[in-house]
Amino acid sequence: MKAIKLKDIGYMPIPKVACTSIKNTFFKIKENRDYDPTIDYGNHIHQYWEKNKENISDTSFKFIIIREPIKRFLSAYSNRVCHHKELSLAKIQQSNPKIAGAFEIYTPGLGQFIDNFEQYNRVNSINHHCKPVSEWVNGDMSIFDKIYPLENIAELQSDLTSVLNQEVIFPREQTGGRKIMIQDLSRNQVDFLMEFYRQDYQLLRKYYNFDDFWKEWKKGL
Repeated sequence: MKAIKLKDIGYMPIPKVACTSIKNTFFKIKENRDYDPTIDYGNHIHQYWEKNKENISDTSFKFIIIREPIKRFLSAYSNRVCHHKELSLAKIQQSNPKIAGAFEIYTPGLGQFIDNFEQYNRVNSINHHCKPVSEWVNGDMSIFDKIYPLENIAELQSDLTSVLNQEVIFPREQTGGRKIMIQDLSRNQVDFLMEFYRQDYQLLRKYYNFDDFWKEWKKGL
């Protein structure tokens, strides 16, 4: 598996699961400086690591961070659609000109986004950030020595501090966009997203499951 390699550590980044923070931290550890788009590989840290992916099978500590699937989806919508405006007509004309005229609604509300998700998912950035974890890892998590739910990121910081013998603290990145609660979703919208992420819930069943989600959803109504 090709992913991010830092010394004897292998890390599989998943969009909207602290990956920007970790990529920036790993770059700083590797180069002993902050990422600088004026001298490095393009205007974002993602481009640097995409060009520097390596096979991580020979590393002694391989990890991945996971997140509740529907909450990850809502975070992607808030950040990419509401904050970065990636479904505005101007942004689509710039990034995906071939499909710029394909939508009736640009910068959709949450319900519109979900109701027409098959169309919006044709936009590269939306597909990238919403793609199920099961597709990123080809349905197999066995390569990883440790799996960290996002809620346990402090444990990851502690483990990496021990492995690298230096303090590791992740800054918060890509937090733009209003906080969307799962109670903002209707029952039909939840059903749609549970079906879309069915393979994720199966793969991550030790950490996240339908029943726990429904309990939390109903509690806030």
